[in-house]
Amino acid sequence: NSERKDRVLPAEVVSRLSAKSDWKGLRQLGIHLVVTALGAVATWACLHGGVLGYLALPVVVTWQGFVLCSLGFAGQHECVHFTAFRSRWLNRTVGFWASVPSFTFAEHELLLHKDHHTFTGDPKRDTELLEMGDQVLKPGFRKIPDSPHAYWWSFVETVLGKPSNKMLKLINCARGIPVDYTGTGWN
Repeated sequence: NSERKDRVLPAEVVSRLSAKSDWKGLRQLGIHLVVTALGAVATWACLHGGVLGYLALPVVVTWQGFVLCSLGFAGQHECVHFTAFRSRWLNRTVGFWASVPSFTFAEHELLLHKDHHTFTGDPKRDTELLEMGDQVLKPGFRKIPDSPHAYWWSFVETVLGKPSNKMLKLINCARGIPVDYTGTGWN
């Protein structure tokens, strides 16, 4: 629906590629669930496979974690945009259940993501930039650290900070307190 004239693909191609289908969405969801189930079976096999199983376990658990995080984020993200399925109720239902593994709320993400698209790039109103603190004022690619030290520090902050932010979001949302990605307030 964009008025832009510099699109790479013709409007009819974009329209065909953007067509929504409950059947295609359910088929894709089924594939993701099968891959998730295969990861669970592989984890079980590792736990019951003796020494070799335990040696393979870190790889299998990492793979399964990636699958769950990918399904959780991508599934929820597409459902928040109402693009995974044609019907709104399927987007809302699958969006809710897809968000469970990542300890998020699809409705909460819908509100934050709408603000992100409304105020993209505005350091004071883009919800995805608010959690970055002073880094948001950096010109250029804001999310790329300036040095190897900054990269590793960012990694440590993410590993330690994301779980606490998610826990704060869960607690505050359960108490009826609206919060942004920081988990502590709504800016």
